[in-house]
Amino acid sequence: MYPIHCRDRSGTQPFHLYKLITCTMCYYYLFPNLNVFHHTLDYNLNVVNTNYSAAPDVENETAMTQLCGAINDYDRCYLWNSCCLAALKCCQEQHRNIQTFTPNNNTLYCPPTWDGYGCWNMTPAKTRVFEKCPSYVTDGIWAYSTVGAYKDCTSNGTWWRNPQNQQEWSNYSTCIDIEKHHVIIFVDTTFSLFSIILLLPACVIFLYFRPLRIQHRIRLHLNLFVSFILTSILFIMWNNLVNRDHIYRHPEETRLHRNTVGCRILNFLISYLRSTNYFCMFIEGYYLYRLLAATFERPKTLVGYYIFSWGFPLIPSLIYATIRGTMFNEKCWVINAEPYEWIMYVPNLLCIMANLFFLVYILLVLVGRLQNHANEPSNYRRTVKATLVLIPLFGLQQLLIIYRPSRENDYAYPYEIISSIIIHSQGGLVALVFCFFNREVLNLLFARYTVIFGRRSTA
Repeated sequence: MYPIHCRDRSGTQPFHLYKLITCTMCYYYLFPNLNVFHHTLDYNLNVVNTNYSAAPDVENETAMTQLCGAINDYDRCYLWNSCCLAALKCCQEQHRNIQTFTPNNNTLYCPPTWDGYGCWNMTPAKTRVFEKCPSYVTDGIWAYSTVGAYKDCTSNGTWWRNPQNQQEWSNYSTCIDIEKHHVIIFVDTTFSLFSIILLLPACVIFLYFRPLRIQHRIRLHLNLFVSFILTSILFIMWNNLVNRDHIYRHPEETRLHRNTVGCRILNFLISYLRSTNYFCMFIEGYYLYRLLAATFERPKTLVGYYIFSWGFPLIPSLIYATIRGTMFNEKCWVINAEPYEWIMYVPNLLCIMANLFFLVYILLVLVGRLQNHANEPSNYRRTVKATLVLIPLFGLQQLLIIYRPSRENDYAYPYEIISSIIIHSQGGLVALVFCFFNREVLNLLFARYTVIFGRRSTA
């Protein structure tokens, strides 16, 4: 049951008018450049260049469905409906606020109101009040704002008005912390470049020295390195072509909102290559597990390993892309499409879980073999070290970020930074440990250096 009267920024209205006025506000505030409707004196929305008009009553499903059909954009319609429903909820909150509020007779108060985006409770004069940013205001961007939106109640007990139009005004510009988005993009790009810079010469070294490139273990490393390089390149492209575009341009002009074909293809390739990362890591773990389980019996060929690590991820990726393209084809496929996201999550998680099993198995086997040399602590140290270096190779550090907090959570921003560092630095760390800090590689490099500069000194 709704109250008889409710207040919006223009004043107190009967409820049957309030819900039409506020829903119209939501449309014009959310989509200022979208010329689909114009409002009439009887509070209807008339579809441009047609004779059709309807009242924007969010409680009337038939009317809203027809109006949304004119917009012809599921994402926009969802945001609009969310805003209109929030306005109705605000009407009830205003009524509760007035009933439960105990005013101080010596203090002036600004009345509870709906401002077109959000709801504001009764507030003492000379006070700045803060509210959480509605999700429909940020247009799908993670806000990362610890401040939120704010509204000023002036000394005479009225909401502050914009001098240009004399309308009550709230500040939502603080809802999206652009600087934090810049930091996240910078961290993503920096650690992706860090990995590329280390992975490329590591691949050259592995391919240049024959004693290295003939080893199955090194070939599997190369397989993983290539997948990391391609993924890092695509992440850099995504940050510069999509994320920066979404921050700097008007929401309706961005590639994300226009849902361009190139944007969707890029998202598909990133999802596929991220999955190949997990499967290549699984292959690394399985190879070591098989060596120990089969008493160091090496496979005759790695073709099956290559087909599995690059071919199998195509199956969930294509299924996911088909569902996305037919059922959730908006915003370059970045909006969560539960429960279909698990099509990609489950295979990746299974790879990590399998690698955790392989790591525990390898550790148990090595510890078991040390029982015959229990008085040599150096052997235990070497065993622990050998096991620890497998963690980045197997991708087990990603278990630290398996739970992602909601965007309203205070830990959302620190999580994104930590997650970005863990994900995008993995390729560089693996290259350091298994190439540049590898004794066999260093010996070959030193021998080659000695040969080259020994000739020069002799000449």
